[in-house]
Amino acid sequence: MIYHLKNESSDYQLLLQYFHAVDNDFEISLSRKVDLKEYASKLLQNGYVYTVMNETKQNVLACIVFYCNDMETHVAYLPLLSTRADARGKGYAKLLVNEMIQCCREKGMYRILCDSVNPIAVKLYKSLEFTEYQVRRCEQLTKTFLKLDLI
Repeated sequence: MIYHLKNESSDYQLLLQYFHAVDNDFEISLSRKVDLKEYASKLLQNGYVYTVMNETKQNVLACIVFYCNDMETHVAYLPLLSTRADARGKGYAKLLVNEMIQCCREKGMYRILCDSVNPIAVKLYKSLEFTEYQVRRCEQLTKTFLKLDLI
């Protein structure tokens, strides 16, 4: 059910297609913040991208992106968690966050950091033991910063 996308052309196309499909689901659209092509490439090269796919493995239903390669601080960072509107409410995001936590533990991370302006995402993170450490107003939005200590 969970697929780890690799830095390959076919996976790049799947990720880019997904970004276009969910672009406007964010409070500030992804394409307003980043070039989607460059972002997809960067994430596949430097991060971990896990997805939940449909039955035919042609479309991404949910996606989590994280970095867990800082072996100096052992701090991982989660910049993106998203589920297509037509696939919400099925537990995919929770499944992906749990997969990320397991991967970060295996890679020797001590902590995971993330932030969100989405109250539903914040509630999910808190249900998985993330704790809030800062709240900031930015661009008429409330951004909540969270952490999960793994040790």
